[in-house]
Amino acid sequence: MLNPGRVKSDCILNLSRNDIRLYTGLITGHCRLNYHLKKLKLVNNDSCRLCKEGQETAEHILCECPAAYGRRTTYLGAGVLNPIDLSTLKPTAVTRFANSLGLGL
Repeated sequence: MLNPGRVKSDCILNLSRNDIRLYTGLITGHCRLNYHLKKLKLVNNDSCRLCKEGQETAEHILCECPAAYGRRTTYLGAGVLNPIDLSTLKPTAVTRFANSLGLGL
């Protein structure tokens, strides 16, 4: 029997190179989100480009951004997610969701 780590690894390795980069960036927080870009001094503002309400972090986008509620429901199965739930999501669903937002991550 395959363990969940092996199944998820296989799923990630079946993604395109760009989607592997996107998925890895989202789970580590090291991607083109304003929060990370501000830490690198590449932008002056770390607010969310979608909702303008919170810091644009991976957790905010994946779990709670109100402007992404509908797409989150469509692609990830719930409008609001608990950060603990992120480990149960399929990498393909996460990358499809992120790509649908049009943020150029």
